[in-house]
Amino acid sequence: MGTIVKFKPTIDYYYSRGLDRYEHDDYIGAIECYREAYRMTENGAGEEFRSLLEVEMACAYRNLHLVREAQLMFYKALCDDNPDASFDSVVGLIEVFGTSGSNNEALKYYMDMASKRGYSRELDYLDAAAQFFAQRDYHVEPSSDKHMVDLGKKLTEAGQYDFARQLLEVIPPDSSVYGEACMALAALHNKGTGDYEKALDYLQKAGDKVPTAEYLIHSALAQYKLGQKEALDETVRDIASIDTDDVGVLSRLIHTVALLGMDDLVISFGKKLALRSPQRAPMLCYAIALANRGELREARKILVSLQALFPFDVAVRVFSSLIGSQTAATNFSLLGDLPDEVENEMLGALNGALADCGSDRQMLRNKLREPQYRVPVLMVFQAGSDNSKRILADIVADIPFYERYIRDCLMDPGFSDADKRILLSVALKRFRRRPVYLTCRDVCRPLYGKPPAKTGARWKEVYCMAYGAVALFGFENFEREFDAAFGKLKDSLSEEEDINETAAAALLAHRLKFVPPLSDDECCIELFEADREKYFRYKHITAYGGHKKRPYEVSAKPKSVKKKTHEEK
Repeated sequence: MGTIVKFKPTIDYYYSRGLDRYEHDDYIGAIECYREAYRMTENGAGEEFRSLLEVEMACAYRNLHLVREAQLMFYKALCDDNPDASFDSVVGLIEVFGTSGSNNEALKYYMDMASKRGYSRELDYLDAAAQFFAQRDYHVEPSSDKHMVDLGKKLTEAGQYDFARQLLEVIPPDSSVYGEACMALAALHNKGTGDYEKALDYLQKAGDKVPTAEYLIHSALAQYKLGQKEALDETVRDIASIDTDDVGVLSRLIHTVALLGMDDLVISFGKKLALRSPQRAPMLCYAIALANRGELREARKILVSLQALFPFDVAVRVFSSLIGSQTAATNFSLLGDLPDEVENEMLGALNGALADCGSDRQMLRNKLREPQYRVPVLMVFQAGSDNSKRILADIVADIPFYERYIRDCLMDPGFSDADKRILLSVALKRFRRRPVYLTCRDVCRPLYGKPPAKTGARWKEVYCMAYGAVALFGFENFEREFDAAFGKLKDSLSEEEDINETAAAALLAHRLKFVPPLSDDECCIELFEADREKYFRYKHITAYGGHKKRPYEVSAKPKSVKKKTHEEK
């Protein structure tokens, strides 16, 4: 008899399968294959494939309209040293930020980065495309009213409802954006103030000046809250007849009908959305609606895809397990709320492990390596107290699964700064494989500070990088001390002809001693990816007040020093 040889897939095998699926527009299947190959690179094999796979996955996410995930993968590829992947990442990030219109400062930054790195051959096209996409909703320069409406929407998203309302209410009825302002006010009252009567009033004022789908969505929400059953039934009938391919509208429709508890409409809109973009929350609603109707096989298919796309999502993992074990129709919340008993059971198991191990951290670390604790640990990371997150992160940081999670969180453009600074302080000290995440130079933040007037370009970059790093850790009222430290550093190094921005920024951040972990030399050097030799050279210079007071500068003819007598001493 012949010998049976078990087939062992390689990185090339998964990569070629991923390319084939990508070329046939099966982007979810492509991501699944790329991820399998990516796991192999994490184990040390085929390290040169890492950045290539990150770019491939980013492109697949982009084609699925999953902007945040595409940004994350482009960030990770940019973090590697592969020049081709670096170019593709910068171009990809410019395109993502330009088309989404999510962050104009980030878009400007990446355009500038591309220019500095010499990626000029596509910059003209990208610049024109970015400007076009940034103004895709209007063909002329927006009016002051349009600016006010846009600002009102942003303030509503930020929870500043009173200020947003004041801005939106001053738009005159004869303005071209009056209907848009009324729709924004209806959304504000539905979401923020809970004054649903006013929401309906503004919807009536908006009339036919706004998209039908948006009008019906906000009408249904207000009528549902007010208990207007007859009007709601009529609105739902109109919603059921909506025919749209817009990913954003479909997502909002699914959320609305899920809130109303209508499985059939969730399934109807979910089928359309699944063909275009597997958005996490709407697709989870869709899978639960299928399971509630007894279509378990289809529900499991959706959940398998979601696990491939969102490997660290708690709700996806829990419902995959729950629905995977069912044999009949379920009765779960369409909004994807975790059942209380399941959440309590999982957190109870984690607390039991903590109690059993006591103060033995190594024993606890070994216990938490078991897959059964992954979901409860992720629950704590996503919804626990700051102290719980800090303690758990320090315990599990060197476990591969959680290390990947922490790295992704630190590079995620949508991850909160409050949680980022908790994980970052642990990552800088605990991670063995570098870099921890993108350096301060490559992280876009809303706060850059205000460099002093007449500050040169290099020193302005030093200021912004160091300011952003300190701001990241959430310390308030540091500006005065920061400006004083910046002034002293600049005066000390003023004679440096070719200042190293990252080394100077790292040293400046280090000077603010109350900002952990930036009070550590090694952490600062790593966070800023600074030149070690320049950093310590600058530190040595500034320790003695600048170039004129260097201790190693001696005159050619040293003066003789008279020894002091005992009385003089």
